[in-house]
Parts: sequence; structure tokens; C-alpha cells
Amino acid sequence: MTVLGMIGLPIVCFLIGISFMGIGTRITARIQRRYGPPLIQPFIDVVKLLSKQRPVSYGWVFDLGVWMALAGAALVVYFVPFANRPVLSTQADIVALMYILTIAPLGMALGTAQAKNPYASIGISRALMLMMGYDLPLVMVLLGIISYTGSANFMDVISAQAGGISNWYIVKMPLFAVVYFWVMIAEMGKHPFDIIIAPSEIASGPMVEYSGKFLGYLFIYMALHYYTACALFVDLFLGGASNFVVFYLKMLAVFFVLIWISAVMARTTTQRAVKMYWTKPVVLALIGWLLYLGWKVF
Repeated sequence: MTVLGMIGLPIVCFLIGISFMGIGTRITARIQRRYGPPLIQPFIDVVKLLSKQRPVSYGWVFDLGVWMALAGAALVVYFVPFANRPVLSTQADIVALMYILTIAPLGMALGTAQAKNPYASIGISRALMLMMGYDLPLVMVLLGIISYTGSANFMDVISAQAGGISNWYIVKMPLFAVVYFWVMIAEMGKHPFDIIIAPSEIASGPMVEYSGKFLGYLFIYMALHYYTACALFVDLFLGGASNFVVFYLKMLAVFFVLIWISAVMARTTTQRAVKMYWTKPVVLALIGWLLYLGWKVF
């Protein structure tokens, strides 16, 4: 990519993610028979927060946590193919991306620990427990995709799905797609797995001590995370996209299904979430592996 493209890509991804945040809020409101805020309300919130003064800091680790979360989310977008186009390198692979995805949560954990707020500590402990729960089925699905494709390279995974809908992995490996989507709901912090922030219980958890510009940076981080989650599903299971319009529409369809599920679900507990992820998704992933092995043998 050109230098201009490298600079502009995070901005485009942020705009996609912030549009999803507005659409998600509006869809949730309509499902719950409310009117809801304007579609551009999340963007207005970000501008308003960034215009405020720098909030009081609890120390350099507290500041570092915000920057690690934002930098980690921005770095991820360079590893996810954008409309079937590699960004940094054609050699970017799934395994490397899984390591990079841990940068942002680690930054949030470091920053909130510095604040020493009990609500923040509870939120981080819930986040770590939830990650421990869904990491097992996630790894099983990604290893299944890598084994089926014969490569961990993103471009190879997308190329293997060329030729029409019948070649998409959501058709060839539907159980893996269901498990990955199940994990994606928890990764994005949506109902019933919004136990990390739970505003009515722990006052937004890890974000309870952040305000002003720092909270605005975290809004940007969440917007980039929304884009990454939906883009990964499109690239891994929906064959990517030949152009930006198709890419956006596929991501929007994935996000719509996720928001519809989230809007009609009630929040669960941490223990139930971990137990659930170690049972049902794992069983589905194992069945998917058995089907894959059977297909390879016969």
C-alpha cells in the first residue's frame, strides 16, 4: 500500500466501526420498541470527548493502558485483508493475528489495575475468565480452518473460497462458522456476554475511571474492534469481497445478525459463560473436526 493508504486505512476502518455502533444502537432500540438515538450519535460522542481536557491520570501505566489498547486495535487492521487486498504483506497469517489481538486487552488490564478501582478490577477479572472460556473453541475453529486450507495465510484462506457461495467456508464448515460467531459475540462484549462492562452492576467495569479524551480514545478502540471482528468473519467464512461495497454489506449483514441476537438476550454470569463455552461450542467444534477428518479419509 502507499503511505497515504497506510495512514487512511485506520480512519476508514474507524468510520466503518463507528457506523456499526450507531446502527447497532438504533436496531436495538427498535427491537425494544424505542426510537433510539441518531445514527451519528457515536461519532458525536467521540468528537465531544476528544474536545475535552485531559483527565486526571493515576500514573504512567494508566496512560499506557489506553495507548496500548488503541495501538493494538489499530495494528490489527493492518493484518486483516481489506476487500481481498492484503495490507502490510501477503504473508500475514491467522496465527500471528491471534497474538496481536492480545495487545489491546493487555493494555486495558494494565491501565485499570493502576486505577485501583474495585469495579475496574472486577471487570478485568471477568474479561480474563471469559477469554479463558472462549479461547478453547476459538483455537479449535482456527486450527480447523488452517488444516482444511492447508495454510494459515489469510490470502490462501480467501482464495480457497473463490468460485461462488458453494465454496464459502460457512457452507463447507457450518459448525465452525456457528462456533466462531458464538465466540465473536463474547469478543465484542454483547449480550448475553456483556458481563465485562455490565453498567448496572459494575459501572462499566474497566472503563469506570476513564473520562474525557481517554474515554474518546476507548470509543475509537471499540469502533476498530467492531470492524476487525466483522471483517474477520467475512474473510474466514464468507469468501472475502471483491470490492469495498460488497465487503461493507457482508460485514453489515454479520453485524445485524449479531445485534439482533444480542438485543433479545439477557445477561448471563461469568461462571455460566465459561461453563457454556467449554461445553456446547467445544462439542460443536469437535463434531466439525470429525466431519472434516471423515471428508479427508473418504
